[in-house]
Amino acid sequence: MTMTRNCTSTRAELRAILVAWVTGLGVFFLLGLASGQLEGQSVPAALTATAPTATAPTATAPNATALSATASPTPEDADSTALWNGPDGESLANPECPADASWDPQAGDEIWLVNTRNLGDCVSDCKLAADLPISRWQGGEFRASSLADLLEQTARNPEIRNVTYIHGNFTDYGWSIRRGMQVYNHCFGGQCVRPPIRFIIWSWRSERETLLGRDYQIKSQRAVAEGCRLNSLVSSFGPAPPIVIGYSLGAQATLSALSQPAAVDQPAWQVTLIAAALDPFFCSTLRNNQQIANRAERLVLFTNQTDPALNCSLRITRRSTFNPKPPSQYSIVPNLRGGRAKLEQFEVSREVGHHHAISRYLESATVTCHLRNLLSEDAADAAGDSAVWPAPPISDR
Repeated sequence: MTMTRNCTSTRAELRAILVAWVTGLGVFFLLGLASGQLEGQSVPAALTATAPTATAPTATAPNATALSATASPTPEDADSTALWNGPDGESLANPECPADASWDPQAGDEIWLVNTRNLGDCVSDCKLAADLPISRWQGGEFRASSLADLLEQTARNPEIRNVTYIHGNFTDYGWSIRRGMQVYNHCFGGQCVRPPIRFIIWSWRSERETLLGRDYQIKSQRAVAEGCRLNSLVSSFGPAPPIVIGYSLGAQATLSALSQPAAVDQPAWQVTLIAAALDPFFCSTLRNNQQIANRAERLVLFTNQTDPALNCSLRITRRSTFNPKPPSQYSIVPNLRGGRAKLEQFEVSREVGHHHAISRYLESATVTCHLRNLLSEDAADAAGDSAVWPAPPISDR
């Protein structure tokens, strides 16, 4: 009798272990699908693009004379039914990633590409090397230039406003170009009344490297280091206040740049943060940081409480730091109050919805009007009349 009960108990325990093992395997598989791809899983070759299509310039290596907008299959800001990598309405694409309909800059504008992807994660010296890969859009393609040429242009034409865009995670070299040009065309292209701008795409190493949780930890720390380099470049510009736009982990790089020491005559930045993702260990630096608040003339933050990628990053941070209430996009403005910066926070979840793609945020009238107003207010002052887009109603969180 006792032996029978023991055997029955053993079989029950084995069944329970087997069920738990199979359940765990199933959960792991589903999480892999949710993150966009399991290790080694290929991405479908052709998905529908949201932008009007045109033929992109042919691709060569980043250091070649002509640089292109072709892309690998996994952009950072692909939409978010599958967290960062989902295909809902975005082109994850095909290696021949189509360009937007118009890649030609508006008359008087310059478009530059700064590529820091080969610099490594260790930042012992924030100064940028003279041979840093930098390109300029000329003749329908990005042509190799240099840091000296860029700085010479900023000194020669100080009246041209410098606008720097920093992308987020899961963005390879080709997609950084495409998304940067998309931001330029959507927000600044075709504006009738505005001063010329020098639009700079900051391309940093953020291709997907490993599973979702560990990848986010690596990239969030890398974004902090990247801010040191970003500050070095933007601080080299002329006397006009630079405009810096940080998206997702690009917002982390921007805040990290602002936390660096500034020169005495450094103009205050005009900062826009969109769907900001934060490194949890940077937040001790962020807390009541008057230097960040004082280095910005104006800081505008666009939040989205339904953004699945940002909510996923919070879950990752909770597990990695054992903090039930980790810092989030809503921690930025409260921690920067008291400085010189004018702080504004707009909740755009009703306009953007359950998405993380930059293209979805650009469809928000609140976001686009703000970015256009950064330049049109200057134009209106110069022209003596109003060229400011009226801001739509903003929902409160």
